[in-house]
Amino acid sequence: MRGNLFLRAFLPLAAYGILTELALWGLSGISAAVSQSWSWAAFLEWNTVLPWANAATGLAAAALFWKWYDREEEKGGGRKQRRNARREPGRFLLLMILGICCCLGGSGLIFLLGNALAGVSAFGTGAAAEAVGSEIQPASVRVFSLMTAFLCTGCIIPFVEEFLFRRALYGTLREEKHLGCLGAVLMSSVLFGLYHGRLLQGIYAGLLGLLLACLYQCTGTLASSVIVHAAANSSAVLLEMVHYGKWLAGSRTVLLFQTGTALLLAAVILLCLCKKRN
Repeated sequence: MRGNLFLRAFLPLAAYGILTELALWGLSGISAAVSQSWSWAAFLEWNTVLPWANAATGLAAAALFWKWYDREEEKGGGRKQRRNARREPGRFLLLMILGICCCLGGSGLIFLLGNALAGVSAFGTGAAAEAVGSEIQPASVRVFSLMTAFLCTGCIIPFVEEFLFRRALYGTLREEKHLGCLGAVLMSSVLFGLYHGRLLQGIYAGLLGLLLACLYQCTGTLASSVIVHAAANSSAVLLEMVHYGKWLAGSRTVLLFQTGTALLLAAVILLCLCKKRN
């Protein structure tokens, strides 16, 4: 891979990582300094601070490098696709449904895989732990945590990750003649999965990244993948809030039906969106 191509593919990710580490280092120091003396210190708990740090540094990285990649989307017809999307309100609804299906189908697959690998629920344990933690939190802190989850995890971070992994990484890798579109899709999806860390979460993210890269390639605009990603993340936040995974753990039949139906519907919607572009 040529040096300038490598730089354009990975520099925004590197900048995002450095900015995030600096932000977390600063916030951890602030949190430690005020934890004993400030009555609002409960709002600086790590699970609340981390999404805000990721969102803020991600927006900073996107702002720094946006102009590097903006022209590429316009060359690929991104401006025309955005104009067409405004004339097709049903397209937005399809993208939202696709995101919800990705959440239900993908989480169902990972739930089954988690049971097969470890004999425990991949999601129910986390939901139960959060429920125990929420019982000792003040109501204002719980509301703030919920708002943080929807705003950061459901809206800002999907935009940031789509810029970093689809527009910057995938959009650059597909220019490499030895990779092509297929190689770029696979490589960007694997890196997206590794970026999320834990095994089951990484598998889910890798599969979601595969679909989002294909969608970005088919539609030619980042807006489509951002909407799907945001809908998937917001759905996951909502399901975790109502402890859906804990309930689902006791109904394998419902789990299998949900997973199969969601994945089938997602495939149909993706094919429809790609045919519209062609």
